Amino acid sequence: MPTDNPRLVAYPDRALYERLKQYQEDLGLKTLSKAAITALEDYFRQLDMPKKAEDDEIESIKRELAQLRQRLEQLSQKVVRLEQQL
Repeated sequence: MPTDNPRLVAYPDRALYERLKQYQEDLGLKTLSKAAITALEDYFRQLDMPKKAEDDEIESIKRELAQLRQRLEQLSQKVVRLEQQL
């Protein structure tokens, strides 16, 4: 099947080749090419995961900080009211 995708040629050692064949079979993929592409996609997706986890954690911290600021403002207002009552 013709494609416009770039071509990649690799010469793995026998052990890596056998692992790729097993990976292909385990996933039920029709070709070694598809197995190689899938393995590369999985690899690069895993590299991106720590960045996403870090971004999620930063967003969580921002939300928590906003809640703390709001709570601090409420407490400050209560202190002002209490001081006015004295």
